[in-house]
Amino acid sequence: MDTGSTVTWIQCKRCQLCARQEIPFYDDRTSSTYKNISCQDPSCVKECDDSGHCIYQIAYMDGTMSRGRLGREQFAFETRDEGIVAVDDVVFGCGLSNSMTIPGLGSGIFGLGYSSISIVHRLGRKFSYCIGDIDDPSYSYNQLKLGEDVDIEGDSTPFELRYGLYFITLEWISIGQERLDIDPDVFEKIQDRGGVVIDSGTELTVLPQAAYDKIANKVHNLLDRFLKPYWADVGTYKRLCYYGNMNRDLKGFPATTFQFSDGAELELEFRALFHIVAEGEFCLWLAPFNISDVEGFSIIGIFAQQNYNVAYDIDKRRIYFQRIECQLLED
Repeated sequence: MDTGSTVTWIQCKRCQLCARQEIPFYDDRTSSTYKNISCQDPSCVKECDDSGHCIYQIAYMDGTMSRGRLGREQFAFETRDEGIVAVDDVVFGCGLSNSMTIPGLGSGIFGLGYSSISIVHRLGRKFSYCIGDIDDPSYSYNQLKLGEDVDIEGDSTPFELRYGLYFITLEWISIGQERLDIDPDVFEKIQDRGGVVIDSGTELTVLPQAAYDKIANKVHNLLDRFLKPYWADVGTYKRLCYYGNMNRDLKGFPATTFQFSDGAELELEFRALFHIVAEGEFCLWLAPFNISDVEGFSIIGIFAQQNYNVAYDIDKRRIYFQRIECQLLED
């Protein structure tokens, strides 16, 4: 479920390179409603193969990738009253060469980015999702809703659509009552660089090095008197970690607040800011990037969005944040 991708794709049974998955592979050859998209189709904005079929290819920051044919298929969704509604000719990718960083976790990517061929465009231009405890595999109240009757509550912030991504304005970050001394210019979008993207398909929140350092230093000041820190080597940076029992030792840790334009905010309790990495060890679950990096933008990942109903209204160009336990949204 990825707001950072406009393409929905699923692994196909005849894939040459397939990642392991727990459910059966989709077989386009046995579907009476599947149609290949030709190169002449207006939906074909990618390349074509030698047979005249439209090809998509997409790669993600975590190493997941997929290449295959674009097609149209009938998608069936459950309605609020537990009925079924079928939507014909939804554009999606039939993945023939795929890799996933966590094989077995899923069968593809459900793209919630916005474009003329995206599912969001087809299904009412509104959607919302609520994710509870990411680390609890038995949590059964995670949900995604699509269409005109989506529940839209809470404070909102405007977004700008670029490259199918949702850019929002991050004004400041606080921990407890202290607003951190971070230059807001590091979050500013200038032409095709910078800015802040909200992304349900990225786990970590990624911030400019200057902002990351301010948060890490504040965490140091709060925790180093009580817990033993260590630095874990994670590729291009070192992650701040501690020895201890996170759920016990971080009780009372002040909330971290991301303040967006027009007063909307995400308030991160410690379980949305830290992550248990081993028994008796936990880490600050943020990552820094250098402002000169090619991507050049910050990311608000799904880990930071836990316990919020996040609703998107494409026509109004606004995102709404409602802090709530997901099970309370059940119809």
